Amino acid sequence: MELIIKREDLFTGLLKTQSMIEKRSTMPILSNVLLEAKNDTLRIKATDLEIGVDTVHQADVKKDGSLTVPGKKLFEMVREMETGELRLLKKESNHLEVRSGKAIFNIVGLPAEEFPSFPSYEDRIFFRLSAKVVSRMIEKTIYAVSTDEIRYTLNGIFIEKKDDVLRMVATDGHRLSLMNFIDPSLKDVEIGKGVIIPRKGASELKKLLEDGDDDLMVNIKDNNGVFKKGNTLLSIRMIDGEFPDYKQVIPAKGEREARINKDLLLRALKRVSILSSEKSRGVKLSFTKGQVDVFTANPDIGEASESIDADFSGNDIVIGFNARYMIETLNSIDEESIRIEINDEFGPVRIKGKEGEEYISIVMPMRL
Repeated sequence: MELIIKREDLFTGLLKTQSMIEKRSTMPILSNVLLEAKNDTLRIKATDLEIGVDTVHQADVKKDGSLTVPGKKLFEMVREMETGELRLLKKESNHLEVRSGKAIFNIVGLPAEEFPSFPSYEDRIFFRLSAKVVSRMIEKTIYAVSTDEIRYTLNGIFIEKKDDVLRMVATDGHRLSLMNFIDPSLKDVEIGKGVIIPRKGASELKKLLEDGDDDLMVNIKDNNGVFKKGNTLLSIRMIDGEFPDYKQVIPAKGEREARINKDLLLRALKRVSILSSEKSRGVKLSFTKGQVDVFTANPDIGEASESIDADFSGNDIVIGFNARYMIETLNSIDEESIRIEINDEFGPVRIKGKEGEEYISIVMPMRL
């Protein structure tokens, strides 16, 4: 294998692989990236066996070939090299020589045959989605993904499609976030009963979506998702299991409704929660005509309260929340004004912006 490639192209390709590289793996090959030179392109691959990235860049290929080398070290080397062209040469005993001007590096690699195979996708039929839409859907749901490994089916974002509606849902049992996207072109798309994309996979997909203006090409088959954008492909193994029936958690329209300036409530929660219990992060919201009071009491530290204006309809109510859950939920809403719908002190609370049913956030109260 011998090729010449622009330093910027190699750096960009290696950058996309860094979060996939297993730094402490029992399989040394997972710490490596696969370099494949053919047809005047350099293909760079990395995988942790759950997520794989495959990116292609133009190169002047003098001799076809392939090799795997430590991905982190190669990335660090290229990062420190001067702008210009780099020469890569595969030598005996799976060594890779990298030349940049007068600098010469030799790095020990492993045979390409030892690198795990990627799922075949050449025969798959892809459907097209707006990269901006998918990125927004991930951003508005990923914060509610559970980190509890025992309930592993909640460790990702549930994706389902019905008719012309694509939906993403995430919940950790304490809060739920749901985002809909309606597109008539999705009517004939099939993804079965839905899939659960793991948190890391969703994070990597969001990174991919931020790169360039191309649309996202998607195929989901046999619990494996393949996502193509520009010159990069991301392969993600979905979580094997059944997502719980989230519809049971979504309450009907609340008997009480408060319309509040989101930023005012957000800042009040951040200030008051400073004195909340480190363990529960509990705060109480008291809804009365014309205002909402945010307060907390901690016997070991003290107490804090703050009142903000609110347009509230219904009987007065005091309800407890985990401040962090409320803050993260409010941060996911773009609108200036929000609606909080409440039935009682113990039932789920619906928080919405102007988006209506397109985006719904649910937060469970807590006893304080």
